[in-house]
Amino acid sequence: GGSYNILPVDLINLCVATLPRMEELHASGLAWTNPLVHRLCGLHPWKALSLGFTQFLTAGPLRDALLQVASSLQSISLPFCEKLVDNALMGVLGRNLPHVVCLDVRGNSNLNSLTGWYDGRASATMKPQALSVLARYSSITKQSVEETKRIHPIETSTLICSLDGTGIGIGVLR
Repeated sequence: GGSYNILPVDLINLCVATLPRMEELHASGLAWTNPLVHRLCGLHPWKALSLGFTQFLTAGPLRDALLQVASSLQSISLPFCEKLVDNALMGVLGRNLPHVVCLDVRGNSNLNSLTGWYDGRASATMKPQALSVLARYSSITKQSVEETKRIHPIETSTLICSLDGTGIGIGVLR
């Protein structure tokens, strides 16, 4: 994260497109745009993507891009994308990303609940699965996590939501 000295198009052209076995890309801090994320998602069956710290992504095109990797994506990181990440986006992602078990939404002040994630999954009749969430500096509170667990008790039985400095490494899939 925090890569500010390379453009996303250069990253795609110089690295991603030339490394066919690449499964994870953690490139937060770049000026990702909707067309570039769409192109990126079409290159590999990604297991993990980190695309945070950008103000140029919008919900509809992001969903469309991520649908290309929905069958493989297990971890999505969108920290400090404050114009993008909110409760509505969580519903869209929950409904469309059936294999995600790690979610990083730190620093998104417009996000105050994980209920949308589970509502989205319920609307797609997905089976319960574990989910680890990093939510420090978001507006998610302990009370909102408890409310989500009351609304979706079976689905959230293995939910881990870190609201403070704990949880370092929970998103590592290896």
